[in-house]
Amino acid sequence: MSLRQSLRDDPRTTLFDQIDATSTSMLGIEGSTRPPQPMTHHLTRETAELWFLTSRQTDLVRDVGLGARGVVVFVNDDHSLHAALTGAIVQSADAGHIDAIWSPAAAAWFPGGRDDLDLIALRLTLQDAQVWVSSRSSLRTGMELLRSALDSAHEPDLSTHMLLEFNG
Repeated sequence: MSLRQSLRDDPRTTLFDQIDATSTSMLGIEGSTRPPQPMTHHLTRETAELWFLTSRQTDLVRDVGLGARGVVVFVNDDHSLHAALTGAIVQSADAGHIDAIWSPAAAAWFPGGRDDLDLIALRLTLQDAQVWVSSRSSLRTGMELLRSALDSAHEPDLSTHMLLEFNG
């Protein structure tokens, strides 16, 4: 089944599968003058949350403060799916969750290891997402464009755009 058809049939699972298959996204804060920055994300499907480990000393953490609205920009590995996800973002010192997502890659960023005093998690609770899926096939794209050129009533079917809502 194509990614476009999967998105139409089960948008939440399709998006989450793509997020799980790629470890990095761009995280920003609405209203901040700073651009989004690359971060390793960790998805909790059941609660539609994205978790990030970072340092308390970052501009990102200062921008989050006691709570803000986060924006995640995501592109899958083959660039056939693009998404902009938004939701409430807060700092979290939840040791259980930090332990659950701790990894050797995270350890490389924190000299004090798991107990580094600068370590903090950010939890973004997804509220909505806009998702675009497009064909990676130049043959399919060419056929759709040719069909449209030959039939003025035909609108090319080259992509799917969908709005998803999470967490009520």
